Amino acid sequence: MKHQKNNNGFALVTVLIIIVIFTLLGTVLINISFTNAKQLNKTEDNMQAVDLSEMGIIYYKNAFIKNAYNTFDTAVSTAKSELINQGREITVDNILNELSISVNDFKLPIRIPKEIPVSTHRFEIIENSLSISSRNLKVIFESNGIMNGSTSKITATINLNIEEVIDTILNGGSGTGDGSGSSGNANRGKTLMDITLSKDGLNDCTTCTKLKSGTVGYFYKTLTNNASIHNTIAYISGSLLSSNKSNSSIKNSHLYITENVDFENLNAGVEKLKLFVGKTATIHNLNGTIKNSTIYVTKDLIFHNKVKEIKNSKICVGGQLTAKSFPEPDDTWKEGIYTCMRFGNINESGNDSGTDVSTVIEEIKSQVEKGEITYN
Repeated sequence: MKHQKNNNGFALVTVLIIIVIFTLLGTVLINISFTNAKQLNKTEDNMQAVDLSEMGIIYYKNAFIKNAYNTFDTAVSTAKSELINQGREITVDNILNELSISVNDFKLPIRIPKEIPVSTHRFEIIENSLSISSRNLKVIFESNGIMNGSTSKITATINLNIEEVIDTILNGGSGTGDGSGSSGNANRGKTLMDITLSKDGLNDCTTCTKLKSGTVGYFYKTLTNNASIHNTIAYISGSLLSSNKSNSSIKNSHLYITENVDFENLNAGVEKLKLFVGKTATIHNLNGTIKNSTIYVTKDLIFHNKVKEIKNSKICVGGQLTAKSFPEPDDTWKEGIYTCMRFGNINESGNDSGTDVSTVIEEIKSQVEKGEITYN
């Protein structure tokens, strides 16, 4: 009897074995794919956490510096007033010696940043230390970026040189006007250092009541004047009230007045004048030119009529500036009109057109470039 082989059975077993092998391999490959995907997601989370921590550094740096400059601006203004009252020169060193500040003045008024609610990503700021010396303000802080459980920490240091900060506030660089045309440019924080005058060495005049041309002296009280003032050096501990004639002028003079000034007529112009006014200055008629002069008014400056022309002169106003109009700035207007010891602009209507201290952030980018703000 012949026997037949059942090859179909062996073929079925072979197919089943192959199916099992491919199933096992597929499971392994799928697991590998899932693992790689998780690793990629984790890597992406880590990278985003780093980005968040860097965002925190930038955010805190800007907030801290803005707050610091606000604080210094107030302190410098107070110190400057003290120096003026004492008759001392306004310099960085003198202001530094008069400065009244403490570490607590520089703590941010709110915790920043606020965490994003119901979110897996955020950055948190932790202040590690804040210190101040006679020359330096220093803060060490860390920024933690958090993304889906992944955390990145960056520690950073901000160093602010106090002398440079004061100098920046006193000489805040050029600014732009309000675009109204005749008001011209108004620069932030300019200080005019060449108007100071010491009464030491000047002849005392206890009985003088009028200021005359050619006078050199120290006067104890308010004076009057009814003519031009030429070749005069006067320290007046009081006011100067001048009912001068319509063709009067002031030339080649240095006047330091602790109180107010009131000029009735200066239609013949002002030339080579250094004028310091401790309070308010009022000029009723000025049909001439302000030329090669420096005028510093601690409070308000009032021009009752238009200013015809300004040439190579500086006018610094601590309060409001009021006038009908100013000449359009041109090449002959070398310096222009400034605000004294503060940020912001002034315009011809006497309105303060802004005190945006945030612009200081742009002005101190050089400190970043010099490495004074660094990542550790």
